[in-house]
Amino acid sequence: MSDMPEPIHARANTPNATMTEKEQRESYESFENWIEHFYGECGREVTLAYTTLNQMKNWAMVIVGALLSAVVALTKTDSLSGQSSQTTVNIATLLVAVIAYVFTLRFFVRAILCYINLIRWNTLQSDIVAYEMMVPVDGVDNPGKDERRQKLVEDIAEYYHRWTSPIDRKTQLISNLKLGFALVLTLPLFFIVIGIIHLWPNHLAIGLATFALGSSIVEVTEFKRSSFFDDRNARQRRARGKHQRHARIFPIPTSRTEYLVLWMLTLLVSGIVTLWPQVKALLNGLLSCGR
Repeated sequence: MSDMPEPIHARANTPNATMTEKEQRESYESFENWIEHFYGECGREVTLAYTTLNQMKNWAMVIVGALLSAVVALTKTDSLSGQSSQTTVNIATLLVAVIAYVFTLRFFVRAILCYINLIRWNTLQSDIVAYEMMVPVDGVDNPGKDERRQKLVEDIAEYYHRWTSPIDRKTQLISNLKLGFALVLTLPLFFIVIGIIHLWPNHLAIGLATFALGSSIVEVTEFKRSSFFDDRNARQRRARGKHQRHARIFPIPTSRTEYLVLWMLTLLVSGIVTLWPQVKALLNGLLSCGR
């Protein structure tokens, strides 16, 4: 038999085992020291999330500003002929609008992730302040130390370890649209709709519109299926499903091929729509040879 003392966690699991006063004090001090350092990390993460969120919004505004500049340049009358090439200008304007829309939509989704992180770290900071300052917790006027600590531990486990969003998808969308993305997304869409109306049934215009629609489907699908946008309720529903796609540890994204497959399908369908006259002639030729 070894004379080494039994580990603390082993003693804690034996019947009638209780932590000594010294062990409780050491555990409390360790938790307090960890929380102190974690609070500082939360502050740094809040600053990073806020900075990145502003960068996403600024890049979207730069792209839309470039779109407006391109529209102004393309609609100028040719100084030599005194006439404007209306069809060419509309195609070019539609092309620029589609490019601006696709990039802005991608920045919008990335901004939602930044906004979630901003709320995540603010929530954890608020819990730490509530734990230290004895402020009300969940409607309890005078919460005890244990209640406030339990609330803090639960939120750290939920928002930090499981990497769950503190807000649901509806709030994520509305909040980021109010931050300015409603305007920068509406402007490219306006030019896309106007371009399609004026250029119909031009196959290049229809192909560009198909690409914009396909990119929207890709981003919406990713937004609905990715676990990074899940709040607590969505995570629980996902856990009850047959296929759990949530990352096992934070904050590693799950490996999924659907995103790339959808993008390839979008490119394929857009190309077919754009080149439909040539594709149709090729198919007719193949069918005639088969006969």
